[in-house]
Amino acid sequence: MIPKLLTRYVMWEFTKIFVISACSFVPLILLLVVTREAQSEKISPLLAVQAIPFLIPKALSYSLPPICLFTVCVVFGRMAAEHEVTAIQAMGINKSVLFFPVIVLTFLVSLVSIWLNDIDASWGFHGTAKFVNASFEEVILDALRTNGDFERGNVKIEVDDIDGTRLINPVIVKQHDDDPKKTIRIEAENARLVVKPLEGTIEIVATDPVLVQDGIKLSMPGEEILEFKIPNSEKDRRAENPDHLYMSQIDSHKDKQVAYIRALKRSNANIAAQQLLTGDLLALTNVTWETRNQELETANHRLARLNLVTPRRWASGFACLAFAVIGIPIALKMKTVNYTSAFGMCFFPILVVYYPIFETTLNACKEGTLHPYGVWTSNLLAIGLGAVLLYRESKSS
Repeated sequence: MIPKLLTRYVMWEFTKIFVISACSFVPLILLLVVTREAQSEKISPLLAVQAIPFLIPKALSYSLPPICLFTVCVVFGRMAAEHEVTAIQAMGINKSVLFFPVIVLTFLVSLVSIWLNDIDASWGFHGTAKFVNASFEEVILDALRTNGDFERGNVKIEVDDIDGTRLINPVIVKQHDDDPKKTIRIEAENARLVVKPLEGTIEIVATDPVLVQDGIKLSMPGEEILEFKIPNSEKDRRAENPDHLYMSQIDSHKDKQVAYIRALKRSNANIAAQQLLTGDLLALTNVTWETRNQELETANHRLARLNLVTPRRWASGFACLAFAVIGIPIALKMKTVNYTSAFGMCFFPILVVYYPIFETTLNACKEGTLHPYGVWTSNLLAIGLGAVLLYRESKSS
């Protein structure tokens, strides 16, 4: 009977502190996420605030691991400091009775975190991108009013001033799609800005523009419509980025990618065989083969990214469990109600050890030099170390 009472007591304490911590952590993380989004997308804070519904899953997924760590530090630090753990041991009950309910709860929180990661990477990303594209005219005009210039993708716009949607002395610099070193510069006395988010285009209606390319100036009298693609628009996505797919979509995309790679290899083999049979050995070393090899390398790289999506999201979600397993024995060992000390004692090593290992293995998995499940390395190390500390703590008097 007593273990059941203890289980309910520990679960209630964990849930209570978890909810209180979430009410404090999540708004702070959400503020940081909104600020970062405003800076990365170069949009006004007001526009970023309007995109909050799409950013909530990201803020929650970022918040849950530190919330779990903070909660176990508060709960078990207080129980140890107020001798509740000693009283339980005096009753002949092993301390492990206290661990397992929290481990089960953090396991469930980890599953929720995986779901939030999936929602954020797909629905959250696409929702934010659609919102920014729908408000793209305001995004551009706001940046031009504030900084006098706007840069996104391979297009940069500079102006002396703006009057409504009219640009005064605009200068548009566009990089070549295939060679970023080559640019086209367009100057005009004034121009009008027209954004078509559904078509994924930006139109600048320039009056008497002057085109400058390779040192040559070309005047174009009258009005000219200059059209550019909106970066990250729906129409600009010929191949879906694996990082922004739902996990339920991964298998079908992997099958298509494997079939595409096989077709590429078969096509390359046929072409090479024809060139060998005809004795056209020079054709085997020309620039065309560099393009084919680059295309195959890009396809293999995308397949490696597809293979990484599911392990990465599960590993990110189970950081909740890993942090809790580390935090419980340290909080019990410190025996302090000063939860900030226990939290700092746990979180500092996580910052300098756990996250660098996670980022290193993640980059290696993206490049295909490490198996996709190598992204679990930091979690396995943390859970393994925590399990050893928990075992020692359960055996200590």
